[in-house]
Amino acid sequence: MIIIDYCMPEMKGFDLLKRIKESSALREIPVVIVSLENVPTRINRFVFYNKKNRAFFGLNLCLIFCCSSGV
Repeated sequence: MIIIDYCMPEMKGFDLLKRIKESSALREIPVVIVSLENVPTRINRFVFYNKKNRAFFGLNLCLIFCCSSGV
């Protein structure tokens, strides 16, 4: 599992997600995107891009660990 933050200093989380999904070596690894922001358009963008990924806006570590337990 790869956990990335939406707001990183050099690259946005969505850009990193696109690079991961374009890589044949990494594309099958589940990705969790976290952010303290709660912007519905960003959430929809992540969900639309790849339904296998999970986006958590408004960080809830318990929710992340519960969702990742089946991975």
